[in-house]
Amino acid sequence: MSLTNKDIIAKCKESVLRINVYGKNGVYMHHGSAVVLKKKGIIITNFHIIFQSSKFKLYQGNKEIEHDGIIIIDPNIDILLLKIDDTKSFPDIPFNTEYEVSDDIFAIGNPERYTNSVTKGNINGRNRFVESSELSFDFRRNNLIQIDASLSQGNSGGGLFNLKGELIGITTLTDPKGQNLNFAVPIDEVLKLLKRAPKTYSYKNKELKKEISLFHLNIINGDYIQSLIHLDKCIHLKNKDEYFLMNKISLLTNFGQYDEAILICDKQLSKEPNNKDVNFLKFGALVKSMQFKEALKIYNKSTEFKNNYSVLVNIGAVYLGMLEFEKALIFFNKAIIVEPNGSWVYLGLSEYFASTNQYFKAGRLAYKIYKKYPSLNRASYVLGLIYYLRKKFAKSVIFFDEFIKREEDKIKTVFKTYKRKRDDYMQYPLLNRAKTFKLSALIFLDKQNEANDELNSLIDQFPNETLFYVLKAQIKFKMGDINEAFKDINKAISTNPNNIECYGMLGYFYSESGNYVEALKVYRKALRLNPKSLDILENIAYALINLRKFTEVVKINNRILKIKNNTVESDQILANLMKVKKNYIKYLYYTNKLIQTHPNDYSNLILHADALNRNGISKEALIFIDKTLNIKETFYALVVKAMIFYELKKYRDAIILCDNAKEKYKENNKIIKCYFYLTRGKSHLKIKNFNKGISDLENAKVLNQNLEEEINSLLKKAYKSKNI
Repeated sequence: MSLTNKDIIAKCKESVLRINVYGKNGVYMHHGSAVVLKKKGIIITNFHIIFQSSKFKLYQGNKEIEHDGIIIIDPNIDILLLKIDDTKSFPDIPFNTEYEVSDDIFAIGNPERYTNSVTKGNINGRNRFVESSELSFDFRRNNLIQIDASLSQGNSGGGLFNLKGELIGITTLTDPKGQNLNFAVPIDEVLKLLKRAPKTYSYKNKELKKEISLFHLNIINGDYIQSLIHLDKCIHLKNKDEYFLMNKISLLTNFGQYDEAILICDKQLSKEPNNKDVNFLKFGALVKSMQFKEALKIYNKSTEFKNNYSVLVNIGAVYLGMLEFEKALIFFNKAIIVEPNGSWVYLGLSEYFASTNQYFKAGRLAYKIYKKYPSLNRASYVLGLIYYLRKKFAKSVIFFDEFIKREEDKIKTVFKTYKRKRDDYMQYPLLNRAKTFKLSALIFLDKQNEANDELNSLIDQFPNETLFYVLKAQIKFKMGDINEAFKDINKAISTNPNNIECYGMLGYFYSESGNYVEALKVYRKALRLNPKSLDILENIAYALINLRKFTEVVKINNRILKIKNNTVESDQILANLMKVKKNYIKYLYYTNKLIQTHPNDYSNLILHADALNRNGISKEALIFIDKTLNIKETFYALVVKAMIFYELKKYRDAIILCDNAKEKYKENNKIIKCYFYLTRGKSHLKIKNFNKGISDLENAKVLNQNLEEEINSLLKKAYKSKNI
């Protein structure tokens, strides 16, 4: 005799339990649902229901149900499986992994205070991708069932059934922005998880059973450090169980212990080179530790990863790190095709846009993700990076601070509880970069003392971090302690001869000191370490400009265009080239292009003001230099304004401005200092202060030999006028 719909629903109801969840001191927190699958001897529920709880109780109606321990937990799919031996009071509910869009379904759970409520609906979609910050941990899945059966708080962990009464999924979450936009984990995901479970109950070793239990309980409590400690003990007692090793790799990667995670992967792969799961975990650890070429090798060997959303996003990030911008864009677009609503791919895209100077697009995307997923810390890093590249350093510091605080809160527990060494700090490259960017931003903001205090503290904690010594040297140089700056940077190079940032900073010191021959040698050493470094190529171009090697400048500029098909850096180089060649019409042509594409960029505004002034358009130049000074006042910007005043015949104003600049700022760049003395000297001559004018021109002559002819001509006239 076939069952009626009413009978089917009644039978299914008996398989659905209520879970009461308790926090510290046994205080009730909330409740959820669970499903008994009698055939398998398991209870299925959502991990997020009991996450960060101290205990939970199961009820069938008013009767408390005892379970026999946790079998397996997977936060990635938000499923927890419990063992149950006594299943006499439960019906034998079948399950089915087959379902289609538009199928009729019903959901049973415990919404609010209403036990075993039934809601009906349809399957609206399959393989849906969902990211949620509504749960108490990051949740990101791409194969969920979308349904329109009404769900409320308490339905999580309940059963999703077809009209035959077959279990097809576990109701998991709702999208609060939609109407009846609800999702369930397919039952086949649960069955796959069960296959991966450790054979806990076949182990006779009581100590092992105890450690497995403690591992699971600490995962539930949210204490991943303690769970890692108990996991190590499980591995020591039963080191051949892949479940333990896979969890350890995941936890180590989560805590930034990438080298150790990769080492475990390599040991497993030496036995099973084609193990898809281990290869996937190794790939993730390599990407996070910025070992891009090694990650790419795994992707190219694999066939299973080609349409995996996470892998496609990470490959995009890999190519971004390798400065292969067009390839990065290809993979980000592939990821969008697989999942149009993913947040990580849009963060990757925002980094791509920032790297290619499309700052408006970059900021808009990153800020949208930042607001939508407040727990996604990477969004803070990306926004900090965008503001840094836009030279809006004050805002970049705010976002980097936010990122650093969250990351350090997580890492502190690693050092404290898992007995990690201080040197393991080096395994957090993204945090390392964030700190470096933040300190660099503080230096640009002329907050050298604040940056110096932070650096001293960091160097005390992590004395082997080369980048901190590089920044320390930069601060000394900016504060005028040039000899000590050179000593510090050379010391950093001797301890880490393959660090490109060391050579970049040393080259910068030589350039600022006017020694372009030595700067060029150092930059070329750096280029051998990374032939595609845009920063180094740009610095080589500027050194060549000042050495009057114009043909080589064009060659370097062409190399830059091959790496980055975006003309901002190229136009800046060509603008400076035309300035030195005194082709002021072309100088203005290139600065016009820069202003059209990036009208608020500080460097472009100064260049354009200078170009206008050299072309006799001084009143308009004054507008642009004032706009520049509103963004940030610097020694150079004040000197350019003084040069404009000179052309406008406001000689006394030019002198006052130069005097103010000298009083307020220390400037080490010899070319800028030369223009300072040249402008002030010419202004003094115009108001017949010959002694001061001659003194300034003599100083200018020493600083820049390229202007020697012009300065000698001025001096000749000055001495003649003075004698008359």
